Amino acid sequence: MNLNFNNKSYPSLAEFIQAERENTGSLYGKRMEFAHNIDSTVIKALEATHVQKAMNKLADLLVNLQSGTEISSGIVIDANNFPEIYGILRHCCKTLGISIPHGVVSSRMPGINAYASGTVDNPYLLISDLSTHLLTKEELTFIIGHECGHLAMEHLVYHMIGRQLTQLGQLVPVIGPMLVQVVNLPLATWSRYSEITADRAGFLCCGDLRTAQRALMKLESSFANVSNVDLDTYIDQSLESLENMKLGAMQEYLLDHPLTPKRLKALQYFNESELYYRVTGKEVLPGVNLLPDSVLKEKIDELLTVLK
Repeated sequence: MNLNFNNKSYPSLAEFIQAERENTGSLYGKRMEFAHNIDSTVIKALEATHVQKAMNKLADLLVNLQSGTEISSGIVIDANNFPEIYGILRHCCKTLGISIPHGVVSSRMPGINAYASGTVDNPYLLISDLSTHLLTKEELTFIIGHECGHLAMEHLVYHMIGRQLTQLGQLVPVIGPMLVQVVNLPLATWSRYSEITADRAGFLCCGDLRTAQRALMKLESSFANVSNVDLDTYIDQSLESLENMKLGAMQEYLLDHPLTPKRLKALQYFNESELYYRVTGKEVLPGVNLLPDSVLKEKIDELLTVLK
């Protein structure tokens, strides 16, 4: 079912998927390959038709409750309003093999931020207005590619429902938060792995490791100037502090996103892997030793494990 908005028709993600399965020029057919194995396993388990229908109905309601104002009042991303951003969005969707979602630039979103919302049939992409001013074209490509990665993997429905469960749990005194944590802890763990998948998608869209890492740093720092930050030193220092001092381990266990230095390191591992070269078809230069799939998985799992 097409989505009609402002006299324009946007093909649904579901309608576009079947054709893209046979499109060798996109990465849609490889999405389960470049995804982290935990993420892809969960998504495959949730692909049952009856599960998807129930989740999509609930997600449609949640979109209206959570994002309706931002979507309806934001400025539509198209060739007339934001030609450069629209070009980036088209590039990312073509790279990942998905249809172009209804995108808007919103002043109601704080800081440097972007997120995907909606369902497989009616996907939305929201970008904060500050992101369009403070990120370079290449950094925007990573950020938009990251969100398109969530769309390609169909994460957004389950992420949205997980967030809503947390909010509902706060309404029930004492027992509510306890019950929510029983459900939310596994969801939070999966969500952290799904962010690794989406980061890989953004990296595949922008095509440059440092650009991807710098974009993530800007998301972390917001208005701070990180142009001169040595990324390798930052990663090493942060990971050393996390390992030796166990700083914030319990808090991290409840987060639905990995900590930024871990995401930066995970991208570095992916860039050095056989998987990256296999997915992109890039030629491996003589003498370059790449991480086999098993080693890549081991390193990412070790990186994301919070309570050891």
